[in-house]
Amino acid sequence: MCMNIEYIYKDKFYLFKIKDFLNIEEYDQLKLNFPKLNIKEIETKKLIRNNFKYHINHGTDSYNEIILSNKVLANFHNKIFHKDFKISIFKKLYKNILKSRYEDKNIFFKLLLRFKRFDHNKNKKFYEKVFFSDIKTQIEYSWMFNKSKIAPHTDSRLKLLSLMLYFPDDNLDENNKKILGTTFYDGKQKSNLSNHLNDEEELDFKKKNRKILTLPFEEKNLYGFIKNNSTWHTVEPININDNFVRKSININFLIT
Repeated sequence: MCMNIEYIYKDKFYLFKIKDFLNIEEYDQLKLNFPKLNIKEIETKKLIRNNFKYHINHGTDSYNEIILSNKVLANFHNKIFHKDFKISIFKKLYKNILKSRYEDKNIFFKLLLRFKRFDHNKNKKFYEKVFFSDIKTQIEYSWMFNKSKIAPHTDSRLKLLSLMLYFPDDNLDENNKKILGTTFYDGKQKSNLSNHLNDEEELDFKKKNRKILTLPFEEKNLYGFIKNNSTWHTVEPININDNFVRKSININFLIT
């Protein structure tokens, strides 16, 4: 795994790229083994509620059954959850993570003053709550079907950073690759809530706030951003064809 971080944007928040995060063989194997889902087999109400996005998070029965039962996907899981990877990327980004949370004093001082741990999964004892902050990792496999979207939001207050690995179809043209990545907005309002803006709120937000950029939906490279209260982002409504599925693996770091 390559770990050379190249910043794309660093005005209101930090947005970066890790070029060739995976080599060709590693990436191709992940792509080949990415689980195939049939939209007809997913509960309709659940799809509508999530704007036609479906996901599987680690720690769930579905993740254990579908992801960890596959040798290639299980191997990727182990790499991401390996302590060396977590410590390496956190150290490279630590100063900017700290800067990004200055306005949130509770998180800022947890990052600044407490000892950081990367592999503690037990309930904290009282003294641990005082002296330790746990940096935890989440993995999500995401399928976004045609007509799906992700409404504007800034993410949970506990999230420190997000990483996105995209899996474009081989026949996806370059114009569509330019519009299918995550889109970031220069939102005037600040928020530490994970609430998604829907309906009239979404329309009003997009009318009043300009787009900063949309990440290219390209292979091998890992894209990421450091969360603060201005990291407004979306996936814009998808309109490719009825059989299209936008596939990605999303990796999140959180503090507890």
